Amino acid sequence: MQGATARILETVPVGSRIDTASTENRSRLGDAIHACVAADLATKGKPLNLPEVEAILDRMQSAKDVEASALHRQLGAIRSWLTSRWPEAVPVIEFPKTRATAEGQRVRGRADLVLRTASEWILFDHKSTPPGAQQWGDLAATHAGQLAAYRYVLEAARGLPVEQVWLVLPVAGAALRVELS
Repeated sequence: MQGATARILETVPVGSRIDTASTENRSRLGDAIHACVAADLATKGKPLNLPEVEAILDRMQSAKDVEASALHRQLGAIRSWLTSRWPEAVPVIEFPKTRATAEGQRVRGRADLVLRTASEWILFDHKSTPPGAQQWGDLAATHAGQLAAYRYVLEAARGLPVEQVWLVLPVAGAALRVELS
């Protein structure tokens, strides 16, 4: 969405940084990491095991891009953080959305993760880029329009407010709570 800005309100360490320096195709690796996070969170109480992570990375041609055991540990850290911070929330993985804005722009996509609580939505977008903490403000600003559009569609379609917006950085080992304006 045009004109959206973002400011980081909170930074939470989640697991630890994963070495992806040898990756030649960051887009392919990002898709594989997204697939692993989604599969890991899709069934409550049944996280992916290491062979399942290895199989996904292999199928998505990213087995050489990231150490499967490091990613598996990171998946556990993400799941643990989510369930400890929002224990009663219901996760919705790869939430599809489409809607026209008042200006006639069509917003279409999939939210990586949405948590539903009794009174609100919490929106998460996963970014598998490896920037360090000094670049996180720029990362949030770069994705402000996307996050604002997702928030708009979710609120309009479901009638509940999106109270929190987060960027989850599996490779960097952090989560960033973002304020949009």
